[in-house]
Amino acid sequence: MALPVWPVGVPSEANSGWTMPSMFIQPVSTQMEGGNQRLRSMPGNNVATIDYPLKPMTNTEYDLFDTFMRTTLNNGTSRWTMPIVIGTSTVTKTVQLEQGKAPSVSRQGAYMFVTLPLRVYGM
Repeated sequence: MALPVWPVGVPSEANSGWTMPSMFIQPVSTQMEGGNQRLRSMPGNNVATIDYPLKPMTNTEYDLFDTFMRTTLNNGTSRWTMPIVIGTSTVTKTVQLEQGKAPSVSRQGAYMFVTLPLRVYGM
């Protein structure tokens, strides 16, 4: 089954940068004799978490975003693909909302500001 795609007509660019609280899922740690520890990466550890503030949206863009989150993604429970800025280039990645976190939304003047708490796969 194909993943939903970020809706055309909704900006996917970051507003003024973003933060990456975690570059990857923590490796498994095993304590060894002598106080040493062994760290092992597991398959699927290449998932970063990013707080991704989108560019300000007009009412029309926000309505498209709201429908996408609530209907297409079943209240944000599905994965989807979207173009995001990583480093200095825009790449299309599979993303999902971080477990238990909904997008934060605020209105300032005529614009809606949305920050997505994303899990980004394949980092």
